[in-house]
Amino acid sequence: MKSAFTMIELIFVIVILGVLASMAIPKLNATRDDAENVKISATLRNGTNEMISYMLAQGIVDSNFSKMSKALASLESSGLATMSSNNMKLISGTVNNCIEIDLNATTQNEMYITYASTTDSSCIGLQALIKTTNYNMKVRGTNVIY
Repeated sequence: MKSAFTMIELIFVIVILGVLASMAIPKLNATRDDAENVKISATLRNGTNEMISYMLAQGIVDSNFSKMSKALASLESSGLATMSSNNMKLISGTVNNCIEIDLNATTQNEMYITYASTTDSSCIGLQALIKTTNYNMKVRGTNVIY
């Protein structure tokens, strides 16, 4: 009657566990990236709603995204976006300008979203979540679209 495992049996179990771990770790990383992209997408939607509320309440479009929206400011403070005067760039994966958001520089009454051309899977996932038809909107004047 055998009372212990042989060395071969232990090595075989360790190899099997190693193979399983090598398959699971990339899936966990992909799940984390997907969750981060959903968070960015939801924050962007909340931010655009805050911007529209600000513009309707104040009657002006400010060139400072973070002044018009605390949600968009939180993206910058958490390192998920960079902002300048009329421009915000969302960071995803290794791409620093995965999605670029511009307020029209001349009239400041339209918001435009452009996508970076990339092969980074995290950035492509974020771009798929954000449909430009939901965000390309007039934000002041007689043609306000809700």
